Amino acid sequence: MRAGKLARRYAQALAELAAERGLLDPVQEQAQLLAGVLDEEPTLLMELDDDRIPREERLGRLRELFGERFSPLFYHFLRLVLEKGRATLLPEICAEVPRAIDRLKGVVEADVVTAAPLAEEQREAVRTRLEAITGRAVRLAVREDPGLLGGVVVRLGDLVMDGSVATRLKRLEDRLKLGRSGTGEMG
Repeated sequence: MRAGKLARRYAQALAELAAERGLLDPVQEQAQLLAGVLDEEPTLLMELDDDRIPREERLGRLRELFGERFSPLFYHFLRLVLEKGRATLLPEICAEVPRAIDRLKGVVEADVVTAAPLAEEQREAVRTRLEAITGRAVRLAVREDPGLLGGVVVRLGDLVMDGSVATRLKRLEDRLKLGRSGTGEMG
């Protein structure tokens, strides 16, 4: 099984357990905290993955670092990940946890690409429109791409809505070419 798919399964399982216990927000925060520390301290991940170090010692290291900031549920989850020899997946699992929680809450993420920064009112208008289309709560991930010229491109799962100037110009060009070929002109 691919690492990404496996990380998504672990994250989904953690999110479901957190939902049963009413711990969605704390577990999401704990996953983000762990991800940040693993990013800053890559040697920690190597230590957690080292089977020569007893599992309890590796868990003890996490308890030293995080103490009460991690819930018993999160520690239990980490124990399982270490038991299964999946410590190297922890950064990916932690990155997937917010998406798994969003799925449980019925929230979808929309990637929005614009040529220029969006004002807060514009962001809200895009979010409102997407929520009307999907019937679900939408979280926007907005980024700028100056190469876009203008307009907006929205990716919502497999759906892509391309309202960029470049795409509109390409459509216009295609229609003009079709129009010319339909009049008998050589082109």
